[in-house]
Parts: sequence; structure tokens; C-alpha cells
Amino acid sequence: MANGSRTDFDAVIHPQAVDHESKVQPPSSRVAGPAGFYATALWLRAAFADLRYDIHHAIADGNLVAVNSTMNGHHVEPIILGQAKQLGWVPPTPAYLVRMARAKGRAKRAS
Repeated sequence: MANGSRTDFDAVIHPQAVDHESKVQPPSSRVAGPAGFYATALWLRAAFADLRYDIHHAIADGNLVAVNSTMNGHHVEPIILGQAKQLGWVPPTPAYLVRMARAKGRAKRAS
């Protein structure tokens, strides 16, 4: 995702693989197979400079692989609506509003 080519995606992504997060991603990422995953990689690379993934665990069972990782990078593009929805910013969840109110209170006390 961070720096692979389309050929790399063709080699490791099944033609019928589905990204279950694609419904909140740009339309080009909503197709199955390597094309969709590569499109996701391209918009992530554009949105986050120095994109990298820290792999914590990887488990394989036959053709199924699950990876627990943390994505890292510097956000450099405007936030897209889907990302804001995933983060709970749109519409703001009650938990998000409480966290922001607490953060605002801490910032006021610190200044």
C-alpha cells in the first residue's frame, strides 16, 4: 500500500478480493481485485506523506491472510468525507463531542 506498483498488487491480490472499507472510499477504490486495492493505495499515498505500515501480527490460513497493522504518515491533503465518517467526525458522535470538549477545557487551562 505504501509503495508497491500495480504489478505488485496483481501478484498478491486475488482478482475477486473485496475491500470491505471501500464504500467510504473514492469510487475508483470500489472495484474488486487488484485495481481497487491499487486505487486505494494511490489516494492514501496522495493524502499521507511518508506513508508506512507497522506490521504487528500476520496470520495465514491457506489463501486467507489477516494482518494487524498501524498506518503512519503525515496528512497533507484535505480530509475526504468518507475518512471523516470513519473517524466519527461526520456526524459527530457523542463520544467525539465529549473528547473535544475535554480537549478544549485542557487547552484553556494550559494557556
